[in-house]
Formats: sequence, structure tokens, C-alpha cells
Amino acid sequence: AGTYGPATGLGCFQCGRGKYSDAVGATTETQCANCPVGKSSPAEGVPSYCENCPAGSYAPGEGYAMCVICPPFSSPTSDQMGCE
Repeated sequence: AGTYGPATGLGCFQCGRGKYSDAVGATTETQCANCPVGKSSPAEGVPSYCENCPAGSYAPGEGYAMCVICPPFSSPTSDQMGCE
């Protein structure tokens, strides 16, 4: 999990940042899913889930490797699409 590799025995590749995979035996990068809104994956090869953004930050779309920090005196909106 967290990797994919062709069946030709060339080895495995890690899913990229902002993606994860819980599939065992994945053969293509398309089997790595984007992290959902409000979550991120700063590391490659994340096996089964993406992390929630820490307090005071957000991920406004899918596939974010790092959460975006809200400006001072603001907080993330309930839908994690920005700050208010």
C-alpha cells in the first residue's frame, strides 16, 4: 500500500505527495488517489489515508501536499476551502 509498480518486475514507485493508496498490488499511478479537501499528504508513499490539516490551516482542493496557513486573526471555513 502507498506504492504501485508494473507487473514486469521493475520495482515499486511511491505515490506522490498529496496522494495516497490503500490498494495492495497497485500497478499504475492512477491507483493513487488525491487527498480530499481539508487533508494533505506531505510525504510520498502514504499507505492508507491523508492527514487532517492542523488547526488554523486548510486545503482548498484535492491533492494538496501541504495545508495552507490562514492569515492572522482568521480561521478556516467549515468547508476547508479558505479562511474567514
